[in-house]
Amino acid sequence: MASYTPNASASQELPQAALDRIAELRRLFIERSDANLLQIRKLLELREVSGGSREKDGELIKLAHSLAGASALFGFPAQGEAAFNAETLLRSPGYSEAEFARVFRDLIGRLSALN
Repeated sequence: MASYTPNASASQELPQAALDRIAELRRLFIERSDANLLQIRKLLELREVSGGSREKDGELIKLAHSLAGASALFGFPAQGEAAFNAETLLRSPGYSEAEFARVFRDLIGRLSALN
C-alpha cells in the first residue's frame, strides 16, 4: 500500500478526529482503486472492440478527472499526475493512439501500485 506522511505542521493543527477521518478517506480511496482500474479496463476493452472508436472518451475523461482530483486531495501525487495526463490527452484533438496507449499504461500502473 502506498504510504503518505502529512505535512508535520499541518497535522499538528488538526484535531485527532480530523486526522482519523482523513486516514479513513485515504484507505477508502485505495480500496476503490481496484474498482477504478476495472472500470478503466472495461472502457479500454470496449474501445478496442469497436476498432479504436473514441466514443467512450467522454467516460474516460470523467473518470480521469475524478481520479486526478481525488489523488491530489488524498496525497497521491503520482497517481494524480497520471490521471491528469490522461484527461489532458483525451481533451486534445487529434491525439495519437500510441500516446493514448502510453498514457493509459502509466495510469493503470500507478493505480495498481496503490495495492
